[in-house]
Amino acid sequence: LISSQELTNTFINLKEFSSKMSDSADNDFTPPEGFADISGDGGVYKKVLTEGVGEVTPSVEDSVFVHYTGTLFGGDRDGEKFDSSRDRNEPFSFKLGAGQVIKGWDEAVKTMRRGEVCDIVLRSDYAYGKSGSGAKIPPNAALKFNIELIRWEGEDVSEAKDKGVIKHCLRKGEGYQKPGIGAMVTVNLVGKHEGREFDSRTGVSFEVGLADEAGLPQGVDFAVRSMTKGEKASFSVSETYAQAQNVPANAAVVYELELTDFEKMKESWELNEEEKVAQAELLKAKGTEYFKKSKMRPALTYYNRVVDFLKWDSGFEDKPEELRQQRVALLLAARLNLSLVHFKLGDHRQCIEEADEAIKLNADAAKAYFRRGQARMATHDYDEAREDFEKVAQLEPGNQAAAQQIALAKQRIIEEKNRQKKTFYGMFDKFAQHDSAAQVSCSLID
Repeated sequence: LISSQELTNTFINLKEFSSKMSDSADNDFTPPEGFADISGDGGVYKKVLTEGVGEVTPSVEDSVFVHYTGTLFGGDRDGEKFDSSRDRNEPFSFKLGAGQVIKGWDEAVKTMRRGEVCDIVLRSDYAYGKSGSGAKIPPNAALKFNIELIRWEGEDVSEAKDKGVIKHCLRKGEGYQKPGIGAMVTVNLVGKHEGREFDSRTGVSFEVGLADEAGLPQGVDFAVRSMTKGEKASFSVSETYAQAQNVPANAAVVYELELTDFEKMKESWELNEEEKVAQAELLKAKGTEYFKKSKMRPALTYYNRVVDFLKWDSGFEDKPEELRQQRVALLLAARLNLSLVHFKLGDHRQCIEEADEAIKLNADAAKAYFRRGQARMATHDYDEAREDFEKVAQLEPGNQAAAQQIALAKQRIIEEKNRQKKTFYGMFDKFAQHDSAAQVSCSLID
């Protein structure tokens, strides 16, 4: 009989033998003729079948769109197809360099140009390795792919996700931390318009959210928030986000940025409740400072930051009443100020939303009703606007501005009714004329 120890040793030896066999399975990997080693270690071989257009290749974190067919390479099942996007008649998309696909794909696709078709052969450690993938791809299998690069898209880093700021990573940075609103950043930059340099500076420092203080457009603000320290990237900025002192008027531009350093502002979750209130006070003061200078975008940034710090009340429930009241007062002021700033920027929908939030905090906030009424006048919702101004007059009986707005709203309501009446009667006249013509036509037929 074999002892339990001998049986264990046998299993260990078998496992070691199996592992050695698996490790040596790639030793027989030989690429076909005409293929070039693009990984530098014999793991990825490529052969271009159809040349692509241009000289540009996709960057790390770009979304690439490809068609492909995958087959086994070598062994008894050589040439056996295991997958194809063409069979599904649907291109496959992935983010380059983000680890979303097998290693060999990232290596190969980053070398391709738009429209290029190529064959690649991957050693198993650049494919599915020792584990394989289901029944179709055995362990330690070398694979062959035919790939067509259809197109690629940079990452949309604009706040509104309207493709106003598109990123193409040129060099990865360190770690994962990125600067948020309020962080101090230092960048090297080159700005270009239609290939011509209009700005080139090194060591430019500014506070995120206030890029305009450094003569940079809002698009650069969005750009640096997507970067890690040491990263270098190119950003295509639409004219919507390219307005600044040093930028050509009404032009889409390209900025090449290198984030050399940044000092991160503490996030809300890193602070206790007392620190949140203190920080919110400072942010509100900064916002008001910019508002007084008629710099609405920076003011908006700071007032929004106050809301970010204080909008959740769960941590304040067991705190002293004075601190809770401070939180509500600051949050109310931020909402009211946001409502006013949005009104001045012509964003009436957002003005109304911020006024609604202020009223939730204090149902007797006369300023909130007044600002909401102003926005509703601008959107021609005169009945609702009148109700808002009447609420202001109820809360503040001596408010002359509210009285004037009530009179104006009533006047607009009358004008709107007269306009509708005129339109209504005009329609009736047309119908009457149509009926008369129809009767004449009928009488002629008779």
